[in-house]
Amino acid sequence: DGFCSVNPAGITAYLSNNVANSSIDIVVTAIPALVWRGTPTGDWSIGGSANWLNGATPTAYTETSGQGPFVIFDDTAAGTATVNLTTTVTPKGVTVNSTTKSYTFTGTGLVSSNGSWVKDGTSTFTLANSGSNNIASTITVNAGAISVGNGGTSGNLGGATVNLTTSSTSLILNRSDNVTVPNAISGSGSIVKQAASTATLTGVGNIGGAVTVNAGTLALGPSGTITVSGDVTGSGAFGVNGPGTVVLSSGTVTYSGGTVITNGTLRLDAAFPPSGTIADFGTLAIGVSGTLATSVFGTGGITALNSSALTLSGANTYSGPTVILGGSVDATASTYSPASVLTLGSLIGSNDVATANFTAGNPTLAGLRAGGNDVINQDTVNLPAGGQTLTINGNVTVGNPSPVSAVARLQVTGTGASVIINTNGGTVQLGLGAFGSGVNPDYVVADFSQIDNLIMNLGTTGVVNLGTLDGNPGPPNGATVLNQLKLAAVSNYISAGSINVGAGGRQLIPEFRLGAGTNIINADTFTVGAGGRDGGYLLFDGATGGLRLRANDGVSRVAFREGYNPPTGTGASITNTVDLTGHPADLLLSSLIIGDYNNAGVYQNTFSFDQGVLDTLSTSLSVIRNNNGNAAASGSTLTINGGTASLGAVNLTASVAYGTLNVANTTSLTVSNITSPGTGLATFDINNTPLNLDLGTSGGLATPAVNVDTFNASGSVPINISGTGFLVGQQVLIKY
Repeated sequence: DGFCSVNPAGITAYLSNNVANSSIDIVVTAIPALVWRGTPTGDWSIGGSANWLNGATPTAYTETSGQGPFVIFDDTAAGTATVNLTTTVTPKGVTVNSTTKSYTFTGTGLVSSNGSWVKDGTSTFTLANSGSNNIASTITVNAGAISVGNGGTSGNLGGATVNLTTSSTSLILNRSDNVTVPNAISGSGSIVKQAASTATLTGVGNIGGAVTVNAGTLALGPSGTITVSGDVTGSGAFGVNGPGTVVLSSGTVTYSGGTVITNGTLRLDAAFPPSGTIADFGTLAIGVSGTLATSVFGTGGITALNSSALTLSGANTYSGPTVILGGSVDATASTYSPASVLTLGSLIGSNDVATANFTAGNPTLAGLRAGGNDVINQDTVNLPAGGQTLTINGNVTVGNPSPVSAVARLQVTGTGASVIINTNGGTVQLGLGAFGSGVNPDYVVADFSQIDNLIMNLGTTGVVNLGTLDGNPGPPNGATVLNQLKLAAVSNYISAGSINVGAGGRQLIPEFRLGAGTNIINADTFTVGAGGRDGGYLLFDGATGGLRLRANDGVSRVAFREGYNPPTGTGASITNTVDLTGHPADLLLSSLIIGDYNNAGVYQNTFSFDQGVLDTLSTSLSVIRNNNGNAAASGSTLTINGGTASLGAVNLTASVAYGTLNVANTTSLTVSNITSPGTGLATFDINNTPLNLDLGTSGGLATPAVNVDTFNASGSVPINISGTGFLVGQQVLIKY
């Protein structure tokens, strides 16, 4: 009574009342399948010899409408386990379930199937046929191994996905030629590499089992990040060749044939790379502390992760960056690659400050970048051996623009130490961010005050920039953060095309702090306050020190500009200060411009000097200033309180902003004239200073030599007049 099933021929099945799901199910226990017998021949063809069993009856393999039956390869075969594919066969599915027989597919034919493929039993199933298999399903390996190739140049998985379901399963790569295996591979099984060739797995996923490289090279090439949690051993080479990251999480990594990173990242979280050279054309990432004794070469770089302490002891020549994230690197002049840029911190993250210790010799870097964000600690370069010289043949950048008000500080230390920066037209940049990026301003300090000597050879087009280079977006949160460069304690030499203190648009006031010894700066232009909203500050870091300023060639005059950005209009209040008081200065300038902003906010510019020589061909104050409600509060002041000053033609104001020249106790003040064509208040105060009026050929005084709104003379002010073209009669010398 009730339901019963009438099954198709060859199918064994029964009905089941599924109470839990309120359904009537059909349970199939057997389906028609041919079992390989391997005799009288070993050919798998369509028709041909009766090399199969249908039940107990020998039969030939046939297909109906291009589709064959399920096929099984097991231990019952009386003949060969080498299956010669002579044509394209299309079974519904393939099962290899054997322990004593290891089946191998050979021949020029291929298998085309989108049905299930199952490997059971402890044997190895080898695909070594030369035809390109068309397998559009998953090969499920429940036991034993599946091998691609048998030592020759043929064998492939078609388009199959390989699932190594247990830790006792394996995928073996055994082709003598270099081969790329694009198949998706996953599971908890192992990977074994045989043959003296390179096999690259580009579809591989996480590998739960061991990786054994017995010969040749095994390269994993994922597109994303995968983890190999088993041991990596063998006498062959291991590496990465793909855009992604391979993470080795096992503490046992002992392969001895070398490491090859053709592309991508190889990351070791629990062990260092073993013996053998490292060919690095991607990134070698190390997340464990210890010594990397192996030599690294190639165009790739090294990254230290997880706050690890990395020691480099090999003869390294790699040219990619050395990136230290939250930890340290120890090296000597002979173990740090001179072709590598040193990066301390991520430049975009937080709490990843780093330290570089160069414990011996005079190391060379290809560049230096520092940007570990931490409000307490700082990125540090230590030169502890005494009298060391660090040479940096490349750009130097310090900053971290990613978090709001990020703090990025770099300090270089060392008794009697020197730093030489050679950029050949490059940049020393404090404060990061590309033009128009709108990044947050970063709190930046580059401190060389703990070493003796600093040399910057930047070439005729090289630039020193202080300030976030992001255009003129306006002040966000953190607009008052510090941006500071401190020069060395004993001597400093800078040769550059231009120096810009306050080069950005974030309303910062970057500080250029001169050292306590000699400061020789050769630059064609020196600008304090050069950005859209940035101000600037030039001063000495202590009570001692002197300054010599020349053009890049070391003998010509410098264009010195304070508060200089004529094209920019802004509502920001901008302050610029040059304070050389208390320090000898030798300034040879082609022009001195103080206050050249086309802005709507208040600007204040002051320049103070009291020792040495100030020699410029022309002096201009308050050149541009919009006529608005802030005009009277804006202006520029030049104060000379000692030394000798020659100012050339002086323009106190050409705008609605005020311009003030204060001179006192100076050996002499020489000018060709002092004018004030603007409507702003022009003030000239002179005290106890000889005034030399060098009128040139304008001795006729068609216009007054000094024409200001307010003139105050006190103490002894001898006036010495020189020039030609004088006329008989009374002329106005000083008008106020």
